[in-house]
This record gives sequence, C-alpha cells and structure tokens, in this order.
Amino acid sequence: MGRKKKYTSQFKAKVAFEAAKADKTISQIASEYGLHPQQVRAWKRKFLNNVHSIFENDGKINELKERLDKAYETIESLEAKVNLLSKKAIKLISRNERIKIIKNEARLHGISVNRACELLQIPKSSFYYKKKGESEENKKIMEMIKEEYNKNPTLGYRKMTEILRKKTGKPINKKRVRRLMRKLGLKGIFPKKKLTKSVDVRTKNELVGEDFR
Repeated sequence: MGRKKKYTSQFKAKVAFEAAKADKTISQIASEYGLHPQQVRAWKRKFLNNVHSIFENDGKINELKERLDKAYETIESLEAKVNLLSKKAIKLISRNERIKIIKNEARLHGISVNRACELLQIPKSSFYYKKKGESEENKKIMEMIKEEYNKNPTLGYRKMTEILRKKTGKPINKKRVRRLMRKLGLKGIFPKKKLTKSVDVRTKNELVGEDFR
C-alpha cells in the first residue's frame, strides 16, 4: 500500500469552501483536485459544522486585544522610566567599557548588536570601528628607531629625527618620530642633574683654618 497523502489545512479549507458554495458537483470538485468524492464530502461537512466558531471567537479575540493593549501601555510606561534612569547611569560608564559590554554580554543574553548600541548610547559606527595599523613605511622607520636606540639609548626624538633623515634621505617629521617612539615605549635616557654643588676644596680648607684662629 502507498503512503497516505497529506494535505495542508489551507488546501482542505479551499476544497471545502468550493463544495459549500455548491457551484459545482462534488464529483466535479473531486475530479478537479484529484480527490475521492467521499473525502470532499467529509471536508465539506467539517467546514459547515465548525464555521460558526469563527463568530463565537470574535468576543474572545476583542477581549484579548484589549488586554494586550493595556499590557503594552504598562510596558511602554516602565520602559520610559527605565530609559530615564539608564541614561543617567550610562553616563557613569566610559565609552570603551560600554563597547566591551556589547561585545561580551549582549549576544550571550540574546540582544542584537543594534539594540545593545541603542541601549548603551553607542553609535554603531563607533562599535564597528577598527584602528588602522601602521603603514609599511612607518614600520620600517620603527625598526630603524629600535636599531638606533639600541646603539644609543640617550637619543631623544629630536636627535633621532636628524639621524633618520640622514639615513633615509627624506624629510621625516619630528612629531611623527615622537609618536612612533612613544608607541614603542622608547624615551631618551639623560643623566640626572646633580642637586647639590660640590664645595671648592680651597675654600673648604680656608674655612676650616679660620675655625682654629
């Protein structure tokens, strides 16, 4: 025996409605849809027996809609209060911390990135922004800075700029060198200034001699 064919509720309703209209005979409808006439009669009977329930449920549907409307009003009121409080609280959290919260927490709790950005007052462009890395030229300059610094740790960014200009033959900006040195964590090491002045030996001896006169 072949497997029994399954029909959707929409298909059954369509056939039953056709049969209920009585514009065509049951046999014609059955032939048109490739069904057995008995099947068409069964669907028609079920359709006519249950059609009244559509109108009976009208009152329940209206009541449900009213309850939902009131629930939505309550939710909107609560959301307004929460938003007011959250806006004040959010200002106490740094921008970077809020971005971390979106990355680490939002998706775990089933909140979309767009919604999380909206709640934490972070523009989507800021969330998706990625810092650009250094150019190939800057990377080469950084390698030269490290090389020269290893030779002479007393080099500051001004002296380092002069050396790099000579090596590359390019007018490298000293602000650029200062930024790259800071990024590398390098700073010229200078000898500390003496806080006390040494006393002249001759003067010291003269003072000692005066004490015994």
